Amino acid sequence: MKLRAVLAFALCLFVSLGPHAAEKTDLSQAWRAEAKSLETIADKLSDYVPDTANPQARQELFDFIYSNIAMAYFGVAYSDPAYPDFYPALNQVFRVGWPNPDDAYYYVPVDDDGVYKIAGYRGTVRLIDFQISAGLAAKDGTGLWGPAQANYSIDDVKITDNGWFEVVLSAQRPQGYAGNWWKLDKGATWIMVRQRAYDWAHEIDGRFGIERLDRPAIRPRLTADQIAAKLKRVSVWAETWTRLNLTYAKASYEKGKVNQFQLRDFGSAGVFTGRVEV
Repeated sequence: MKLRAVLAFALCLFVSLGPHAAEKTDLSQAWRAEAKSLETIADKLSDYVPDTANPQARQELFDFIYSNIAMAYFGVAYSDPAYPDFYPALNQVFRVGWPNPDDAYYYVPVDDDGVYKIAGYRGTVRLIDFQISAGLAAKDGTGLWGPAQANYSIDDVKITDNGWFEVVLSAQRPQGYAGNWWKLDKGATWIMVRQRAYDWAHEIDGRFGIERLDRPAIRPRLTADQIAAKLKRVSVWAETWTRLNLTYAKASYEKGKVNQFQLRDFGSAGVFTGRVEV
């Protein structure tokens, strides 16, 4: 009787755990397949690293790839030009090649045929600049960042006495609209915002949001296929953004420009519209 009871208990345990264990195995296999595209990023970038045998260089490369994977989630998995939202970029975490302590950056992808409204509070920082650019690097993780199409200063629009503003962006000024308006040129794919601080102890950052006016306000739930398509772009973005930055670093290294200043024009890349020293 005892043996029969033990066997019955074991059978019940097997029946109850069997399907669950199979489901866990299926999930593990699905996750490995999901993450497989991340495995080959370093292989594709090895030619851009001067000394891959150097443990310091390797780990700094891996660190940079990780930061670009994190940024890629914002850029292609979370972001949607139909339901836009500014996300943080170019900061202590998302270095994109070089840290910039004086500027705070935000990105958002857009469609050139969309109608958008940016609204918010001006704050007191020295500069708030909205740059509209083409290129696919900041929209789907391929190609280049630019070129830049236009730069608009927030101080060029009408701001209320208490510091609030709003501006509409579209290919053509909406009929009957007399408020602040910026043109979205054909080929526009993303907007970059720069906030430049001068007096850190006393200045107040601007606050702003963006909405699309020609789409329903409520963002629908994504299907499994839509989520999968977005996640597939994460590895593409991480590889592209790492490679774009390593290209500049490798060129400088090969010219012997180590711990030296050189003049480089980033206007064609869409990151800056003028020349900067790097």
